[in-house]
Amino acid sequence: MPYCDVGTQTSSPSTSSSAVAPADVQLNNDVKIFYRTYGRGPTKVLLIIGLAATHEGWGPQIKGLTGTDVANDEDDAVWSGGDNEAGGGIEVCAFDNRGVGRSSIPIRKSDYS
Repeated sequence: MPYCDVGTQTSSPSTSSSAVAPADVQLNNDVKIFYRTYGRGPTKVLLIIGLAATHEGWGPQIKGLTGTDVANDEDDAVWSGGDNEAGGGIEVCAFDNRGVGRSSIPIRKSDYS
C-alpha cells in the first residue's frame, strides 16, 4: 500500500551531519500518510478531504473524474481508461490526513500540527 514518509529528512551537501533537525521535522518522524491514485493521464487532481473523513469519501468524485473506482495500486492490468481515455485522461490522488484512516496517528495530542 502506498505511504508517504513525512518525517524523512534528506541531507544535502550544505548541511552538516551533526546539525540538529528543525522541530517540525522531529515531530514528523515516523509519520506515514496513506494515499491512493486512480486513473491515468496528463491532468492531475489532488483531493483533500475534510475533518475526520478518509480518502474513501471521494468515491463518487473519483469515479466521475477517472471512470473507475479501482485504485492504481490494486490494478495489475493495463488501465482501460474508462470514459476519459479519448481526452487524455485524469489521474486523481486522494489521501488520509494525519491521524485519520490508514495514516499515522500521533501518540500524544500535542504532536498534532
